[in-house]
Amino acid sequence: MVFRILKYLMNHQQLVDKLADSNLMRKIARFIVHKAIRVKSLTEDMKSEQFKKALQDITEKLKDKKD
Repeated sequence: MVFRILKYLMNHQQLVDKLADSNLMRKIARFIVHKAIRVKSLTEDMKSEQFKKALQDITEKLKDKKD
């Protein structure tokens, strides 16, 4: 039911244009993009930390084998 309503609304180009030009929609879009960029940077930081930890584990194992 909800999808039918959304489909109906999205098929009306004038309504879509009017909503796209509204300040509320622009603020919502900015907010979503801001959060997406923040999540991306946090996941990249996690990946680099995991990479560092993996390298440390490998070096510790190599040190243990030498001894």
